[in-house]
Amino acid sequence: MSKVHRCRDLDIFVFVEDTDFQGIVYHANYLKYFERARSSCLKDLDISQSEEIAAGKVFIIKTINIEFIKPAKIEDNLIVSSEIEYSSNARLFFHQQIKRKESDDIICSGKVEVCFYDQNKDKPVAFPKKIIKSLLKMNEVSAIELFLQAGIVVKSVMIILIFASIISWIIIFERYIFFRKANENRFIFEDKFWSGTDLNDLYSELDGLDIDLIGSTSVFKNSFKEFKRISNRGRLTDMDLEGLNRSMRVSIARDEEDMNKNLSILANIGSVSPYIGLFGTVWGIMGSFQGLSDATQATINAVAPGISEALIATAMGLFAAIPAVIAFNRFTSKADSYLQTTTIFAEELASIFYRESVKQKNDL
Repeated sequence: MSKVHRCRDLDIFVFVEDTDFQGIVYHANYLKYFERARSSCLKDLDISQSEEIAAGKVFIIKTINIEFIKPAKIEDNLIVSSEIEYSSNARLFFHQQIKRKESDDIICSGKVEVCFYDQNKDKPVAFPKKIIKSLLKMNEVSAIELFLQAGIVVKSVMIILIFASIISWIIIFERYIFFRKANENRFIFEDKFWSGTDLNDLYSELDGLDIDLIGSTSVFKNSFKEFKRISNRGRLTDMDLEGLNRSMRVSIARDEEDMNKNLSILANIGSVSPYIGLFGTVWGIMGSFQGLSDATQATINAVAPGISEALIATAMGLFAAIPAVIAFNRFTSKADSYLQTTTIFAEELASIFYRESVKQKNDL
């Protein structure tokens, strides 16, 4: 199975020495431009021609087929594009084009068959294992390389998704620590509350803590503070009980706001990220197929690198969205469960205040 690799384009500026007296590029110079591009392509693949020459081995042209379409002129800015095709261990095919940079006009195109020649044996030989290894690695790029090779739009999409993913994980860790501490404090407090500890002592202990209270601890502290203020004034009335209930409802509402903090950001990241990634993918695929018109071979190998770069955007969109959606559902469930537990505690505390008011009435 053949492998096709799109090489990095080579920029060429046409000097006076490259042209005839009319300012037209000599045909032989097109061969020179092709040769420069092939050498650059092999260098990018970590294939050192100088090392092979020192060992008495060189790349030589076996066949060449060139079509001249338009003349290039002095001071033209040219681009030499090359695709390297590897199908056997004894030869390479280079599909090359020379175009004007400004107008994209094709100057000439060619197909060059290159073989590996051993000067000591005076005959063509198979490629060394090192070169074969480099050729087999063609188009095997990492996600970082795909990111660096992507266009400006696809790259911008990837940066946005990376930023969204970082924000998402920061919120996930922050919310995880928040709910873990909240549950630990709730269990410790409720154990003391239902153990028969004097409520005045328990309130004094909570009042001396320099931390943000949440859940049953917050409900108890705020309502018992109001209860002590009313008790110092006189006996509890129905209006006072309603005020205590209102104080507990306010505490629960504040707890709900604290528990849902930043969860809307997770929801937005989870719902929007796949579509942002899909936009980058569609844009990248459009660019790949538009570039197919400039390719020397209209095959899947010509568009595969661009499509791979584009699909990375979708993968990154899912990478950002999936943890955000899972975390949002998980933390929302935790918040609902926690608020339900706090509401039940508030009702039980309200019953305690009611019994205290009845006791005060009986004492009278």
